[in-house]
Amino acid sequence: MWCLLLGAFLTACQQPLIPTRVLRVTEDQELSEGSFVYVLPRTVVRVSLEITRHTERRGPFRDYTEQFLNISEGIEEDKTWWEISNLQIETRQEIDPQQYYVVEPGTSMESNYLALSRAGLVLTAEEEVAGELGTIHPVPRMPETPLFFPGQAIVPAQDVTLEWSYTIEETDSGFVRVPFSYEKVRWKDTEEMALEAADFIIRIRERRVDLLDGMAEDYPDGKALQLLLEEMDRAEKEYLALFTGKTLKETFTVEYDVIPTTASIQTATILCWFSEEKGLVNENEPGGVPVALDIRPETLPPPLEHFGEETGIQDTTDCLVYRIPDVARLRVTNGKQTLALKRALIYQLGKTVCLPVKLRMGE
Repeated sequence: MWCLLLGAFLTACQQPLIPTRVLRVTEDQELSEGSFVYVLPRTVVRVSLEITRHTERRGPFRDYTEQFLNISEGIEEDKTWWEISNLQIETRQEIDPQQYYVVEPGTSMESNYLALSRAGLVLTAEEEVAGELGTIHPVPRMPETPLFFPGQAIVPAQDVTLEWSYTIEETDSGFVRVPFSYEKVRWKDTEEMALEAADFIIRIRERRVDLLDGMAEDYPDGKALQLLLEEMDRAEKEYLALFTGKTLKETFTVEYDVIPTTASIQTATILCWFSEEKGLVNENEPGGVPVALDIRPETLPPPLEHFGEETGIQDTTDCLVYRIPDVARLRVTNGKQTLALKRALIYQLGKTVCLPVKLRMGE
């Protein structure tokens, strides 16, 4: 009996151990039974740029503001200008299409893959690439928004009066004068219209004072008073804009996605061109300043230890390939001005290393 057990043990010990193979996936790669595929992650940087267009329009009665309302403030000329009102830098991880690996498990393999997966250092092949990416997006055209003065439509530009006249008609007994009426139209000049608008503003203010002091004859109460005051405020602003002018703010958001590589980080990546007069412009348009993303790794590994995206680790035995991300400083500039700063982990700028499959990782 002991001889049989000893023989079986020696036979088992003489069986060769099958190594675990990790192969770089190729186009004609065939998967064997029991193998599985995993992918290394890469980092995508998204820059969300919020730009605001300011439109200022001079009031049609600006010349009579101080004369009729004793107000000196107001917009003197029509103009439009742009500003970068907000900027956000975000990063996300997705699969690297150039870093697929197939694992053919051997005789002894610990669950290191699960530990790497939980840590986010490797991804499953079912992960998706987050849409199409582009370094420089086409320049979006922002439609012009007309700026109206509703109060101007209320002030009549014509003065219509009812006039009387006579016509001579013949009757059996002679001639008689027959009266008739007609409307006589006279176009008002700008000063007359400004005076009417100013009188209306003054009447609104006097009426508001009477309501707040409780001196109005037809005094509303409760909700009716609140609605009346709100409507009076709205009407006063519309009429006052005829003198002081109007300002319109419109906000637009554009997004740019950048995939950092060891080659692209040598120089800043231009996202777009910005002009304070026109907003987003093309590169060859005058007045445009480049908005660029600069990526600087803080601890770039030595060249001998670095495996870039172009080379990578091809095939290994008894070890899992994974990436250790590097910390990088992300800086967005507008010419010489810094708009935003952020530190982030960039996977493809870090080291690509091997983890022995027999080394048990802690939970």
